[in-house]
Amino acid sequence: MKHLPRLKLTLLTRFSLVSFLLTAAIAIALAWGLQRQLEQSALRQEAEAAAYQVANILNPNLEVSDLAGPIDPVRYARIDALIRQYLLGQHIVRVKIWSRDGLLLYSDAKDLVGRRFPTSEELEQALAGEIVMEVSSLAKEENVAEQGRYARLLEVYVPLRPTGSPEVVGAYEIYRSLDVLEPGLGEMRLFVWASVGLGFLILYGSLFTLVRNASRELVRRNEESARLYEEARQRLAERERAEAGLRASEARSRGLLESAPDAVVIVNADGQIVSVNAQTETLFGYRREELLNQSIEILVPERFRERHAEHHARFASAPQARFMGTGLGKHGRRKDGSEFFADIALGPLEVDGELAVLSLVRDITERRRAEETLRKLSSAVEQTADSVVITDPDGVIQYVNPAFERHTGYARAEAIGQTPRLLKSGRHSHEFYEKLWQTILSGQAYRAELMNQKKNGELYYEEKTITPIKDTQGNITHFVATGKEVTERKRAEQELQRRADEFAALYEISRDLSMQHDLPALLEIIVERAMALLKVATGAIYLYDTARGDLVLVVTHGLPLSPGIRLRPDEGAAGYVAQTRQPLIVDDYRTWEGRSPKYEGVPFTAVLQVPMLYSGELIGVLSLTEIETTPPSSVTAARKYSEADARLLSLFAAQAASAVQAARRLEENRRRLHELDFLHQTVVAATASPTLDQALERIVTAVGAMFRSQGLAVFMIDEATRTLVLRAGLGVTEAQVEPLRLALGCGITGWVAQTGQPLLVPDVRLDPRYVEGDPTTRGEVCAPLKIEDRVIGVINVESPTANAFTADDLRLLSTLAGQLTTILERVRLLEEAQQRAAELGALVTIGRRLTGMLDLAAVLASLLEETARIVPGHALAIMLFDAAREELWIEAARGYTGEAWRNFRVPLGEGVTGQAAATRQPALIAEAAADPDWLGVDGMPLSGSEMAVPLVFHDQLIGVMNVESRQPAAFNEHHLRLLTAIADSAATAIASARLFEQTRRRAAELEVLAQVSSALRDARSAEEMLPIFLRQATQVVGAAQGAIFLVESGTGDLVARAFHPPDPALPGLRHHPGEGITGHVAAAGQVRISEDLARDPLAHILPEEAERLNTIRSMISLPLRTRERTIGVMHLGLAEQHAFTEEEVRLLTAIGDIAANALQRAALHEQTERQLQRLAALHAIDRAISASLDLHVTLNVLLDQVTAQLRAAAAGVLLLNPHTQMLEYAAGRGFRTRAMTRSRLRLGE
Repeated sequence: MKHLPRLKLTLLTRFSLVSFLLTAAIAIALAWGLQRQLEQSALRQEAEAAAYQVANILNPNLEVSDLAGPIDPVRYARIDALIRQYLLGQHIVRVKIWSRDGLLLYSDAKDLVGRRFPTSEELEQALAGEIVMEVSSLAKEENVAEQGRYARLLEVYVPLRPTGSPEVVGAYEIYRSLDVLEPGLGEMRLFVWASVGLGFLILYGSLFTLVRNASRELVRRNEESARLYEEARQRLAERERAEAGLRASEARSRGLLESAPDAVVIVNADGQIVSVNAQTETLFGYRREELLNQSIEILVPERFRERHAEHHARFASAPQARFMGTGLGKHGRRKDGSEFFADIALGPLEVDGELAVLSLVRDITERRRAEETLRKLSSAVEQTADSVVITDPDGVIQYVNPAFERHTGYARAEAIGQTPRLLKSGRHSHEFYEKLWQTILSGQAYRAELMNQKKNGELYYEEKTITPIKDTQGNITHFVATGKEVTERKRAEQELQRRADEFAALYEISRDLSMQHDLPALLEIIVERAMALLKVATGAIYLYDTARGDLVLVVTHGLPLSPGIRLRPDEGAAGYVAQTRQPLIVDDYRTWEGRSPKYEGVPFTAVLQVPMLYSGELIGVLSLTEIETTPPSSVTAARKYSEADARLLSLFAAQAASAVQAARRLEENRRRLHELDFLHQTVVAATASPTLDQALERIVTAVGAMFRSQGLAVFMIDEATRTLVLRAGLGVTEAQVEPLRLALGCGITGWVAQTGQPLLVPDVRLDPRYVEGDPTTRGEVCAPLKIEDRVIGVINVESPTANAFTADDLRLLSTLAGQLTTILERVRLLEEAQQRAAELGALVTIGRRLTGMLDLAAVLASLLEETARIVPGHALAIMLFDAAREELWIEAARGYTGEAWRNFRVPLGEGVTGQAAATRQPALIAEAAADPDWLGVDGMPLSGSEMAVPLVFHDQLIGVMNVESRQPAAFNEHHLRLLTAIADSAATAIASARLFEQTRRRAAELEVLAQVSSALRDARSAEEMLPIFLRQATQVVGAAQGAIFLVESGTGDLVARAFHPPDPALPGLRHHPGEGITGHVAAAGQVRISEDLARDPLAHILPEEAERLNTIRSMISLPLRTRERTIGVMHLGLAEQHAFTEEEVRLLTAIGDIAANALQRAALHEQTERQLQRLAALHAIDRAISASLDLHVTLNVLLDQVTAQLRAAAAGVLLLNPHTQMLEYAAGRGFRTRAMTRSRLRLGE
């Protein structure tokens, strides 16, 4: 493919294109910037106008409180109306109001109001007091209502300052349509682009003309310059070629000189330096310019300069090359004055036709030092007393020194070429040598003590150090091993160590034994230390029992024996040692004639036993044995004990005996101190106890800890029943403590209480007095609590192990019981005194609290609380007396579970409470289960004991206070007297509360009746009175509905006359006499309560009232009675089930009586009014007859009075015609037809 020819552009053309593009770019940027500035200015004006418009309209109508949270609906509607009327239109399409925390308070898109959105940067600036605008793409979360309707909007954020408030409390967000602004903005853009475009063309034309003229002049001058440049370039090229040859020659020489590894110094015939290389500067420390033209002696130490001048003159007279390493070394001197060994090579050189000397200087200081060190090391290695071996990396011996030959017996010729394995003794493991090689091959030195073998087979110890030798690259090239023979020292050390170990062991053992004071642990340590001392695996120790005169095996290690075996003093090896007080060595116990049959079958072999003596007194026997553990054919060497072993073990046994005796004495002292401390602490704890129960609990805890017993009890004698009562214990539950009583003389505890003697029983199963309680009990110790000769209680300690207690335990327990008796009695008397004082204080408190109480419920609650605090018992009840039914019911209670007690009633004279109420005497039942008259609440367990005290006020029975306890005989006469004292105050308080309640209730009733009477003052007819009665009656019981039926004269039916709430459609309902609840109440004249109206058999609901009564659950029906008869019935209905109280019934009955009497009086008043009206009518008729003889006038007056009095619509008068004996029409009123005027009736027709 042929290449296209390159397009060559002139400088003018290129400049024209570049300037055109550059000027066009500047014009475009200028037009765009100017357009943006004008657009922003226009938008800013529109934003400020919108902000001004919104602020002027809304600021006066907004308050600071509106911005604190959601706007009140009324104010929201007002603001919404203002915005829609004055703001929203073609220009402003939406307005939002924001609080400072980002809560949207208002928007014409109401579904967004009340939501909280992230605070934008523009909103933050508006809240800071600035008016901010932006052309929004509506991508924010808050613009969900605008998305889809508008592509872009102008958003304006305006600070919100309500009128009168200088602070910004919120912000407006105004959305302005850009469609209205777009025509004006388009015209502005067109003007800007047109103006900039015209200016661009003018500017570019002027610039092009100027550049074209300048370009032509430049072309002319450039052609002249090119011609002159070409001539100069040719002359310069010729000169450069000549200089290049010279520079190449000099560069080659300079390169050789500078690249030399040694210092190069060229000296002329006068001894002056004419040239040096870079290595010379490095070696001597001078700069190049400091050396040139200087005497060569500047580089020679002062003490050699004179001789050096002679050498230089001699060389100049007979120049001859001299190489490095020939002759003696020289010394050089650096600029800082330091000297170094130098190796110098000299050679003649001709420079510019004159003789010069070329010197090569090399620093050999380090080499000289290394050579000197090597000579010293070689001499030291050859003459050292320690063996030195040098091997290659594979361990092949390359050098050994004379000491090696002396120590091993191998000559140098025999060793070189071998490896160090020729010295291997076989006493070190493969792992030992593997670790050795790992260490030295890793580049580290290895040090150890080796046992090697000489050429003659003799073993010897050697302290060996093997060090790797590395080259400059860190590679191992050789190994150097040095060794020092320490065989004699090692043997001496071993012997000394053995003896030191024995004495150290004895010392350590003595120290350990002296520090151990616990006898069992001490005996274990003695056996362990003895076994370790003689390096055996089995051992034992026997202690001498002085009481029985025999030995008892107490500790064994490694033996198939259990402690507890006893030997006579002449039995077995231990018996022999105990009898002779001498050590005994037996090589084979199996064949020894003195062996004990108790160890028959135990494979003892060698035996070593020594006596443990303290001041000549036998403490025990220490035994070390060997046991056959392998078949005899496999035994290579049986252990034999020596006299040295016996002496060593005897020394140890003496120390052990001393330690055992010290431990025994210390244990005895500790036991006695512990007992004294126990007695002291127990007495102090009991003395500091505020109550007897706390004292007993502390005693039980202390005694249990002392005797390590979990079965312990303290019984106290109940003087009333002469029985032992369990008051405190360990190992017994609360359920066992409460009912547990023992008769005096029953069991071991009863026997001690009856006889007053302490008793120790090693095994209760063998004692006939024992009565089984805990089947695990075996041992028992018991001590009486006595004041002089009177037993007040017993302390009993039990153990599941027979023979668990000793005579010392009995003595300790008896001592404790003797010291505690007086303290317990004093605590009991103090507790009783404090209890009496507390009870008296409680009685005073009860009296003070009840004095000011008039509310019955508060009185009863206070009585229960205070009584429960001072009278023991699990249940407490206050029962009130119903005189009408002659029975007691529980009005308030404490301690009862469930709700059964609320329906519990006791007839007068039945049960404990009924008898107390009937006799008006307190009752105390010690054993409720044994009382046939006892009555309990359903669901409650049987009580153990009970107290009941009547509540009597001014000889009137009010009720009974009753206290129960699960524990039999829990109450005594003191408790009964205390409850009686409380009952006296309770009766007065209850009577006062009842009287106050009755007075308050009666006042309330009178208030209601007064309100009824007051309401009736202005009522003059039954129609006016009946709604008043219903309204007052429904308020008394909170009735939802009410109705009054009155008896209709003539028919006797009960007709509905009034309803609450009023219902015009219902009056006129009629019940016949005896029909339904209404008829029944009217006939019986008694109140009827229907707690469930739907189930009342008398309920007879008329269809007309079914819907009304459908919501009624309970109803009370009261007869409206006068003295003579029942005139009606009043019904009151409640929507929920209601138990009407006696007070409510009484008040409603009173209202009914008032209503009946009022209705009767109204009826009499109406009857009297009618009579008076009738008399007036007769008087008017009489006057008419007297005043006129006109029959027609008289008849008209008569008809007027009759229609008025009878409220008749029409009336007529028929007169008898004597001639026809017929009644004929004479006058009439109100008839619509004239047929009446023609009426004629025969007599009797």
